[in-house]
Amino acid sequence: MAHGDADAGQLTPRSTFYDRGRFGRLFPTLPPFSADVPLIRDALSELGAPGGPMDAQDDLSDPVTLITDPAKSAHNPNNPTLTAGFTFLGQFLDHDMTFDPTSSLARAQDPESIRNFRIPALDLDSVYGGGPAVSPYLYDQNVDEGRTTFLTEEIPGSAAVSIDGNARRDLPRNSQSVALIADPRNDENMMVAGLQQAMLRFHNQVYLDVAADLGTAYTVDETFAEAQRVVRWHYQWMVLHEFLPRTVGQTTAQDVLDNGLKFFDWRHNPYIPVEFSVGAYRFGHSQARPSYRGNFGTSTTDLTQQFFALLFKPTATNQADPDDLRGGRRAPRRFIDWQTFFDFGDGRVRPNKKIDTTLSSVLFDLLGQAREARRRWRPGTSSATSPWRYRPARASPARCRSPQSHQATCPTCSR
Repeated sequence: MAHGDADAGQLTPRSTFYDRGRFGRLFPTLPPFSADVPLIRDALSELGAPGGPMDAQDDLSDPVTLITDPAKSAHNPNNPTLTAGFTFLGQFLDHDMTFDPTSSLARAQDPESIRNFRIPALDLDSVYGGGPAVSPYLYDQNVDEGRTTFLTEEIPGSAAVSIDGNARRDLPRNSQSVALIADPRNDENMMVAGLQQAMLRFHNQVYLDVAADLGTAYTVDETFAEAQRVVRWHYQWMVLHEFLPRTVGQTTAQDVLDNGLKFFDWRHNPYIPVEFSVGAYRFGHSQARPSYRGNFGTSTTDLTQQFFALLFKPTATNQADPDDLRGGRRAPRRFIDWQTFFDFGDGRVRPNKKIDTTLSSVLFDLLGQAREARRRWRPGTSSATSPWRYRPARASPARCRSPQSHQATCPTCSR
């Protein structure tokens, strides 16, 4: 059976061959946990409904005290080992490994027929795109004729509301504020947009350093390639020595390095298992806080001068500068001070949330500003390939379907 002839996913091939650029199954012979029937769909919808068992029931009345008062997130405990920034670093990593703009969550999908527009090589193609020749809109045409340096733009008015009085920078945007980047998902919120912008500026600085070291004996294209290699190596080192050990534990990470892989195998080229992209890597949703301090504004001590906001606030009225941390906007205060998100040793860092079975309440309405966020995750109906596309179904609060015969362990009665 050819990849494209899988009967719309009804008869998913059980092969162990995976070609480059495809998704596949890590355990191809395992049966699904349940048949796709209305009862199961309804139960899963109730499980992910606002106010249901997965809703942390955060008090969203004040984004500041939501951070400082643990009682307002009593069912949403902090993670003692990971800082707030690792949530969005994980999102950035996902976008570097998986991208499927073609499949639909409304129908069953054969994962081996879905093209992955990324490769699991951590090569930052979500940053570099196709390179200066293929993706010229990413590069500053005023520097080396657009062959070496990423384009970033100053945020007008940001100097007046920043702690050091310096203007902050943003992703390049068109006249409608759409970010000109290699992966549009990296503008979904201010934090992942900030990481994208930081990576652009990191490359620009590395290029200057490499050009100074290599001198005029090398062409600008050769210097660009060397700078790209250095940037990728730093990024891969960070994933291997920071992100993985802090997320899965140093013992587990070291065991994989010492003893190799136990289940993941491939022919020709590595592929992305849907058990990872659709299942295991979705833990990032549970790590998201309901609110964050985006930046310090003009004071490190006066909270009223700082920019606190919910991650998403559907009722925000000012669409040009909404009172939340969504992406896709440019305004003087919409930049990130990273001391809240990563540990710089100054005591200002905040943790993210524990990896558990609850989600911050703000995630039960992911707005309408991102095309992907509008699609609901319907378990069992698709092998949708990005773990950052969870959209809890809107349903009535969970209730027992058999009140006459339910038991104390009924999943919809007891919490």
